[in-house]
Amino acid sequence: RILGDKQFKSDHWKKAAKLYEKVIDYNANSPKEMTRLGYCYFKTGDVKKAIATFKKSIQIDSTKLKTYRWLGDAFLQEEDFLNAGKAYQKLISLYRAHHLLDKTDADDYMYALDKSVFCELKLKNDSLALRQLHSFASALRMKIQ
Repeated sequence: RILGDKQFKSDHWKKAAKLYEKVIDYNANSPKEMTRLGYCYFKTGDVKKAIATFKKSIQIDSTKLKTYRWLGDAFLQEEDFLNAGKAYQKLISLYRAHHLLDKTDADDYMYALDKSVFCELKLKNDSLALRQLHSFASALRMKIQ
């Protein structure tokens, strides 16, 4: 696990994936490693495998915030705006339920809000609203920094 974390933090996705696969073979109930394995798959372009792995991680522990963020990103990559929006909404609800809003969490929360609204507007095919959302989100980010 430690070697996998080291490879993960160094952006060596394929090496990290192999190490996390071994950890999961040994202990299939490791949500952190399962989520990181999913992210490795995502970063190496195997988005469908990433989605399946994130879903397995959620079955083990449905409170891991990064899992929902990365699941939303994977669905977004696949242009599955409905499921991406659901993942981001779940992330938002977890932040609200646990009042997790320090500086890092606030950035992730704003990211999830932005992506959630983006997905909703994409589903409605509302290009004007998408442009307005982008302008608003950019201005808000400038204000936060």
